[in-house]
Amino acid sequence: MAESKPYVAAVKAVGLVWPFLQLAGMSEVDDPLMTRTVEEFLLFSCGVDAYWETVWRDQASPGAKDSETVWKTTSPTKYAN
Repeated sequence: MAESKPYVAAVKAVGLVWPFLQLAGMSEVDDPLMTRTVEEFLLFSCGVDAYWETVWRDQASPGAKDSETVWKTTSPTKYAN
């Protein structure tokens, strides 16, 4: 699991994965194969996500990139009613 520690912040951001990992971690049965399977899947997922982010950046129009910048820097309270 030491190899996966750099990716913990990314995993916490995924609403479905984090509760699953908490439940799996509470199990009284220590299953090394299950642990390795989940770890490899998450590491693979991070690589796939990074790949598609790169593909998007290479093909996105300047307007799409500008929209992303605005989206990342806009406060949610600005749009609250």
